[in-house]
Amino acid sequence: MSQAGIIAESGGNGGVSAGAYPGFMTGDAYYTSAHGTRSLAITDTITITTLVGDILFTPFFCGIDFTWDRISAYCQTAGSSGDEIELLIYDNGSDGQPDNLLVSSGSLDISSTGLKEATINYAMSAGWYWLGCLIDNGNSGSPKLYAFETNSTLATPYICPFPRLAASINTDQSSLRSTGTFTVGNATNDPSVSLGTGDTPMIFLRKT
Repeated sequence: MSQAGIIAESGGNGGVSAGAYPGFMTGDAYYTSAHGTRSLAITDTITITTLVGDILFTPFFCGIDFTWDRISAYCQTAGSSGDEIELLIYDNGSDGQPDNLLVSSGSLDISSTGLKEATINYAMSAGWYWLGCLIDNGNSGSPKLYAFETNSTLATPYICPFPRLAASINTDQSSLRSTGTFTVGNATNDPSVSLGTGDTPMIFLRKT
């Protein structure tokens, strides 16, 4: 089995059955995490060499077939003119990692604060997915996005449905990371990933 990823018990995109899953409410935004939240510095003196040009992934579980029409993230601190991100949806491969790129938000400007939202039209089947945030390689400012906090006092296996993201019983990682020189519009299928070592942006799905 892969050290980092979601391994389904059966084939397909997670081998799930909707069962008594409560479903989704129109107008509400959804994400997957049991972590607290805080801001993530996309580029600053510490993280500029490890985040710009990378894609950060967080798992998302969809318990029923559902059509989403918005994908978004929230910019707390504005970046420089021209700074941008791209939000992505990937399916979950047989290795438990992001496989095929299914949805792209296109370019989202983060040179100003506020909700950064794109219109999509994606009919998601029940199963596991990966939500990705591509941080454009050309960014030069220090924007901050709302994010999942990495280091929690509880380990991931005990509070989240994706235990293979845990590096140890005392520390958790809320993301997978694909390092590179990615630019908006150039995300690839089946990206090479490793266990993330920092926070990961909160990505929301919504049905208006």
